Amino acid sequence: MPSNEPADAGAPSRRRFLALAGASAAAAATAGCAGVRRRLRAPPVAWRTPLASVGHVNSPLVRVGDRVLAMGEHDLVAFAVDGERLWDSNGPFFNHATTGPVIADGVAVVGDAFGENRAGYRPDGTTVWSVAGEEGFMPFAALDGLVVGGQNREGHGVLAVDAADGAVAWGTTPDNWVTDDGGSAATDVVAAGSVLVAADFDGPLAALNGDGTVRWTASDDWDTAGAGHPTLASSGSTAVAAGGAVAAFDAATGERRWRHVLPDYANGVAVADGTVSVAVGSDMPKVDSWDADAGVLAYNLAGGEPLWRTRLPAPEARSATTTPAAAGDRVFVGVADGTLAALDAATGERRWSRPVGSEVYTAPLVGDRRVFVGVERDRSAELVAVSR
Repeated sequence: MPSNEPADAGAPSRRRFLALAGASAAAAATAGCAGVRRRLRAPPVAWRTPLASVGHVNSPLVRVGDRVLAMGEHDLVAFAVDGERLWDSNGPFFNHATTGPVIADGVAVVGDAFGENRAGYRPDGTTVWSVAGEEGFMPFAALDGLVVGGQNREGHGVLAVDAADGAVAWGTTPDNWVTDDGGSAATDVVAAGSVLVAADFDGPLAALNGDGTVRWTASDDWDTAGAGHPTLASSGSTAVAAGGAVAAFDAATGERRWRHVLPDYANGVAVADGTVSVAVGSDMPKVDSWDADAGVLAYNLAGGEPLWRTRLPAPEARSATTTPAAAGDRVFVGVADGTLAALDAATGERRWSRPVGSEVYTAPLVGDRRVFVGVERDRSAELVAVSR
């Protein structure tokens, strides 16, 4: 029996088929682009608060309960997580602080690289103690109620002060740090279990026990000659050092587990969930990497296998990066062009980038719902919070 349906009702004509296929492809492409846009769309800036009077903020930010502490060149400042400025330090004047605060037993310890003051504060702004008229102190790490850092060539390469009263607990300069010009100050210190691992400006490492005795030393042959100022990170009993190369050491014995030469000098290193993230791109590039983009490289902590590399070029020929911060499935890093970038921790894929200022000063501090970072904007310092 003849059908009353049109001849093409069951099988579309070639023209109609191509039209339908084209529409489907266009829809798929649009959906794909929308997916990419959603993936790369940066979260909003939740708030920004000026840091007037503190100078530049080069030190790592610290979270203490519901407060964020930022150490400027001259003052310690505390903020609520909603951006309200709560208090400024009212103790000794700091001339050029570049590290800290370091928290030990509920006290935020700060010091001055080139001045003569150090002090301890409660999170509510109460001054616990202050010490004036001594050699400079750059706090980096805490262990068993002590805050440990560098001093200077005239003092001790590694100095420990009691967080309770600021008194010197011990000081030492490892033998392999001593040169004809005198001793050398630690450029970074990390706690790895019950051991402190410290780095000298030119690359030698030293591990110290909690009483300041030297446990082991390592020469600078793990690094490559150049800019100096290596940085450290730790996880469990493993310490990671990054400079012109990145290397992992057993903190208890000093055994070097693996090493890789980096394409440029490291600005910082972080360890989380078995992955080492190294940010490269210094203002003193390697001779053989003048054209290398700044970025982040990731390695397996256990065996040192390279995992990924993400380049983060800026409009300028050279682009520096901050120390990275790893949290969950993201690695956050600031770039010299004023952007904060979030990378996928497993693949290195850039998930989003957000302009936050004209320059990023500090390593990101990752909170539950926000990422905090110190920036320069309109020629002044600001603390910025970006929603995660």
